[in-house]
Amino acid sequence: MNEYLTAIINGFGLNNPATGTTISADIVGLDTPPIRTSQGVLSGTDGGYIGAQNYGPRNIAISGTIATRSPADTAALCRALQVATPIRTDLPLEVVTVDGRNVITATRLIKLDMPLNPNPLVARFNLELVAPDPLLYDGSTSGLNSVAISPTRGGGMRWPVRWKPLWKGGTVPVTATNNGTVVIYPVATLMGSMTNPILTNLTTGEFIKLDAFSTAAGSQVVIDMAQHTVSVDGGSAYRFLSADSRWIGLVPGNNALRLNTGSGSDTVTGVIEWRTGYLSL
Repeated sequence: MNEYLTAIINGFGLNNPATGTTISADIVGLDTPPIRTSQGVLSGTDGGYIGAQNYGPRNIAISGTIATRSPADTAALCRALQVATPIRTDLPLEVVTVDGRNVITATRLIKLDMPLNPNPLVARFNLELVAPDPLLYDGSTSGLNSVAISPTRGGGMRWPVRWKPLWKGGTVPVTATNNGTVVIYPVATLMGSMTNPILTNLTTGEFIKLDAFSTAAGSQVVIDMAQHTVSVDGGSAYRFLSADSRWIGLVPGNNALRLNTGSGSDTVTGVIEWRTGYLSL
């Protein structure tokens, strides 16, 4: 249990009585995000239709007070808040409730009002943010998850049988467990030599395949399922993405992931990383 709600924007504590900052109203925008609905009316008859529905960006508003025992200290905190909230850059927002729930999201500044107060010891702020990603992510250490993955190989004994037969161990798909309530799109990092790699979520049938593609030992391929990007050693490899590929999401619960490549001599290994996500705090 926390003594009070914690809210931190880009390293600046918005609700920390010890330093003189206090949130003075409800934080708006941490419940279910806005829903975008495609809809219209039927021509020449009664009623209408409902089309696709998607979640929109999350608008967040935080109002509070900065109050110290010194005009200089109050002014310094106001300037620190301004420095912590520049435009044109992602601003991480972390909120920890009194009962210990911890969420983070990436935001952009829309507006910061700090009206001039006749009392030099007190300043009020109104902070408006937008989070392009409608999900809230578990900001605790247990919220960051990863699983190691390597190519699926068949096991067994070499045939024909010779003296001192060689048994070759096989590998099986790995399980990625999404403990949240929504589909999460992970980041896959593959390292080493690989030929036409295919990463598949056997639970959903989604897969990512790179065609006419190969790398040497020491290479690194990063596939960001949320951002829809593919890179190799820092450069774009999107052109190698097969036409039938679908960005892999992790559904709530267990997901069986499999990695295949086109050559038995490939040395590739990888890691799948994601944060647990929710629709509301």
